[in-house]
Amino acid sequence: KYTWVKPLRFVTVPELQNCKKTAREMVQEWRNNRFVGISMYIFNDEDANAISNDKSVDAYFNALENNNMIISVNSKGRYWQCWEHVLHKHNNLTLLLSHCGLPTTTPNMSNQDVKNTLSEILLLSQFPNVYVKLSGFYALSRPGHEYPHKDCHIIVELLLAYYGADRLLWGSDYTPSLDYTTVPQTISMFQHVSCLQNNEIQHKILGGNLLTVLSRLDSKP
Repeated sequence: KYTWVKPLRFVTVPELQNCKKTAREMVQEWRNNRFVGISMYIFNDEDANAISNDKSVDAYFNALENNNMIISVNSKGRYWQCWEHVLHKHNNLTLLLSHCGLPTTTPNMSNQDVKNTLSEILLLSQFPNVYVKLSGFYALSRPGHEYPHKDCHIIVELLLAYYGADRLLWGSDYTPSLDYTTVPQTISMFQHVSCLQNNEIQHKILGGNLLTVLSRLDSKP
């Protein structure tokens, strides 16, 4: 009904492993239903191992890569490591890392503390089609309603240094964020982060970069 809506298909690892159709057939079916990619939650060893080693799952990554489709991932800590193996094999796969990678945070973190907690996320910056969603700051701040989430500014600064302004994306985390902040605050927060107080950078993060990612899919026959 709304052509501007670009949905992701939520899938689980067991769903991919046990599907009766081929990966190519399923990805084409998702495209026919206007999905621009898939969303996955990886928070246990079994799923992470399958991401790295299961050929049936890897077939989906190959089909998604060939169609310029997106994989949006919620995960944290060591579970991000499985994607390094995938991306070495599928270098053109588009991966979106949700909520800054959900690093473990404490108040008044030093630069080295942030580098340590973001180590897996920073390592993935070597791959050209990995993007980070700047979202979920309420989950990284203590307390969560502390706007403009000053404890997270150092995280944003480091992500900008490693990924550049072209690979950072705003995310609202709607509706969970509403328990702690308003939707306008998820946008206006960037005006309080010193390294983002640039109109060109904000334009990219607040929509320009996402449009670039989606344009690849639109150009695929």
